[in-house]
Parts: sequence; structure tokens; C-alpha cells
Amino acid sequence: MQWLITFLGVILLGVDIGLIVGVIFSIICVLLRFTIPKSTINGQLPFSEIYVDSQEFSEAKQIPGIKIFQFHCPLFFMNSHNFKTNLYKKTLNISSEDIERLHEEKPVIHTIVLDFSSVFFVDSTGVETVIECIDELDDLRIKVIICQCSQSVIQMMDKMRFFAKLANPHICATVHDAVVLNDRTNCA
Repeated sequence: MQWLITFLGVILLGVDIGLIVGVIFSIICVLLRFTIPKSTINGQLPFSEIYVDSQEFSEAKQIPGIKIFQFHCPLFFMNSHNFKTNLYKKTLNISSEDIERLHEEKPVIHTIVLDFSSVFFVDSTGVETVIECIDELDDLRIKVIICQCSQSVIQMMDKMRFFAKLANPHICATVHDAVVLNDRTNCA
């Protein structure tokens, strides 16, 4: 689409203005990808330790009581609200404003695994959003396990005192570790 807009801009408006239109359109596309990123609920492929988008792969089976949420973008101030909204909508089927409603009901989910393999950057707002989500879910007795964090994400979490602010932070190396070893003794 970016190539087509730039091509048409050059043909219709001239080289200089057409290239400017193409650059502006590309910047808008990048901003949209960062502010409205993709997020998925993953399932396990049979007889493997591989977890993929359960909507794209019909063979991928979700584990009962566990939702694996993957966010496909850096987590920062421009999309932290989107992260929280999608997390609650896709895992608990509620809006982030209705989280209090679940206190009366018993959720079917007991564990949410946050797959951060696609999150290569997080800022202070992103860390605070994750802490807020974990606290709210902990009140509902839903365990949150974060896995596959890059070194830069771990460093930012440490800088923001992520591990000190949470009573029981659960971090695992892989999604499979989080699913199979679903207790505090096996996760760092």
C-alpha cells in the first residue's frame, strides 16, 4: 500500500511532492502499527512445545484454565491502554472497565501467560500497566506468568522496580515452562 501511494503521488503530483506524500503515509502506517498492534491468544500444537495463534492454526489447542496472551509490539505509552484492553477482552472476555464485575463471579481462567517474545521494548508506562494488570488479576486469584522477555525488557522492569512492587512476580524462560511448570517454585 505504501509503495502504491508513493507511486501514485509521484505520477499525479510530481517527484518531490509525491515522495513527501509517500514518506508521510509511511510514517502514519508505522504509528498506526505501534498504537493499534496485533495481539493473539495462543494454543499448543499437538505433540510439541510450540505455541501459535489459535485463530490462524486450527490444530493449536488452548489449555483448559490457561490463556496465553501474546502482544506483537513494543509496549509503551502510546499503546499501553490498548495492551490492557486487549488483555482483558481476549483472556476474560470483558472490558478493562468491567474488571470489578468479576469479583462477584468466579472466573474459569486460573492462569494467564503473557508471552513477551514480540515485545522488544517497554517504557515506564508499559511496566506500570503490566503491574496494574497483574495486581487486578491477582485480586481475582488469577496468576499471571510473564515469559520470553528480552534482556532490555527485563532491565527496564528492574529499573522500574517491577520485582519489588509485586508480591509474587512470576517469570519463566519459555511459554512451555510457564504452562507445564505452573507454580512459583519452578519459575524465577
